[in-house]
Amino acid sequence: MKNTKQMTALILLAAMLSACGESGAPADTPGSSDVPDTTTAPADPAEVDELPALDFGGEDFVISVQDYGAYTGRDLFVEEATGDVVDDAIYAKNQAVSERLNVNLVFDPITHYWNDRNDYMTRIRSSVMAGDAAWDMIFGLGYFLPGFTGEGILADMSGLPYIDLSKKWWNSSFMEAASVDGKYYFVTGDAALTLIKNMFCTFVNLDLYDKLGVKENLYDIVKSGDWTLDKAAEICAPLYADLNGDTTVDKDDQFGLLYYANNQATGFFEACGVDIIDREGKDFTFDFGNAHNTDVVERLCRFFHESEGIFYDPNPGGETETVVNSPFRNGNALMTGGWLAHADSYRDLNFRYGVLPYPKFDENQAEYHTTTLTSYTVFCVPADCKAPDRTAAVLEAMASESWRSVTPAYFETALKVKYAADDETAQMFDLIRDNISFDFGYIYTLSMNGISDEFKSAVNYNKPEWASNVAGFEASAIDSLDKLLTAIRNVE
Repeated sequence: MKNTKQMTALILLAAMLSACGESGAPADTPGSSDVPDTTTAPADPAEVDELPALDFGGEDFVISVQDYGAYTGRDLFVEEATGDVVDDAIYAKNQAVSERLNVNLVFDPITHYWNDRNDYMTRIRSSVMAGDAAWDMIFGLGYFLPGFTGEGILADMSGLPYIDLSKKWWNSSFMEAASVDGKYYFVTGDAALTLIKNMFCTFVNLDLYDKLGVKENLYDIVKSGDWTLDKAAEICAPLYADLNGDTTVDKDDQFGLLYYANNQATGFFEACGVDIIDREGKDFTFDFGNAHNTDVVERLCRFFHESEGIFYDPNPGGETETVVNSPFRNGNALMTGGWLAHADSYRDLNFRYGVLPYPKFDENQAEYHTTTLTSYTVFCVPADCKAPDRTAAVLEAMASESWRSVTPAYFETALKVKYAADDETAQMFDLIRDNISFDFGYIYTLSMNGISDEFKSAVNYNKPEWASNVAGFEASAIDSLDKLLTAIRNVE
């Protein structure tokens, strides 16, 4: 277990001032246009939570942290200030909460990877069912923890004091999608930096854009609402070049757009308006095989597997992101799919890059939608928690403090200032974040036999006959949905 340490009062301020000193003049944009500044305003420090004065007597407050590779852990706590603007904001946030509520935050990381995921689930389940009261709160991945819903492992948080879901630090789209009859067993929002880091986006090589002489301004296409699958395919088609002259399409060639791993297809889930469950009041209807979803899968199969200038490898094997994404990193792909966390690793590229949302399905889709990889963090209260009211207070304090300090450090300073090549890229960051969307079935996919993976599999392996695919698992999906809803409604 790792305890937070004493901080100096000026850590966060010094980090912010240091970051401001690193920013330079924005680079020139490709074919930039005069557009109004639509960037989201930074958090208003005057907006505060409604917590009363509380004193928990300096007691230990133990938090189980699912440490799943690069996805959690360090984004929630750091042992000491490092001089990095985001690390120092996280450190200062935890110290501020600890001092405000007079609690000693103790972080208990449980490290595991995909192959031993069941061991992690078993450890949490066994401890709570035994009534060990080992943890006051659980931080874990959005793919895993909802799988406990209905088992009596997690407490219903809807009746707890202090947590105010109307506040900006809680994600309203997620809470709408995740709640059942007003009950909710996990929350997320600005307390989870991973919610932002795992938002899918499209990275653009701005130098290659200039070199290739692409006539259309990509930012303007996005702003006009015309950034669709068809438009992306149209732009990419003439950009393929057999650079190594071997007459074979491979990673040593030039491409308009690159998708290098099976998770890339997941980004199109919300981007193209796919829903698993149709919700109407308290009614939940399995609707994965609807006509729109069928059209989306068919179009994406053509987009991924038949579009000239678009390269996709659903089986990159054990190669690192640096290797499988080498065409983009080497400057030979105009665009690549990814999520915002990749911006940090792109700082050392020898070319300027920009950011766009994932394309819409077609021009009839009213808005862009952002999917987030399911490795975002959710926060839960274990059913055997000794003092759930105290947990609620700590969680609300963490979320509000993160919204005021950690999110601006990452989103406004790191992403928009340190990583963004130009002002319009900063606007794209806002558009991506402001349009994050969730579906009930996507959130509860583990409780429904990993159902969202069926979409990814169909696109990855070019199986466009979606209606017949769904027919093969529809009965079991409906059964798992019914069992999940019954369990949630019956848990006391």
